[in-house]
Amino acid sequence: EEPHIEGLSWLSHAFFTLFSVGFISMIAILIASLTSTYEHLETEKHAYALKARAEVCLEIEDMLPIAWRQRIYNDLGFADPLPFGKDDLGPPGGIQFWELDSCERYNPDRIMRFTGSGGEKDPWPESIEVVTS
Repeated sequence: EEPHIEGLSWLSHAFFTLFSVGFISMIAILIASLTSTYEHLETEKHAYALKARAEVCLEIEDMLPIAWRQRIYNDLGFADPLPFGKDDLGPPGGIQFWELDSCERYNPDRIMRFTGSGGEKDPWPESIEVVTS
């Protein structure tokens, strides 16, 4: 025979309320965690796709004979300095690609280059900053 406890109704309601609050809190934490993970993956998906493509390219390159790879590297001209402008040669080891100003990836050059001979005692060239608003 079960013992009869006074206030069992109150105790069961309190237990149910605490269980419900805990369950809802855990679901909210789970949803927040999933949302955070999804946002992270959404912002990094381009980088992950590029990494996967690079891995495939390296695997394909690894299957080529070494003589073919050496010929391809020599044809790319990595030993030639990059021409930044008239009388302004950059470092070797790169590939230059020209983009139109209308391209969405176009970023104006932020490096000021001063060509010509220079020495340790020569002053820095004066520059005039143009403020546009």
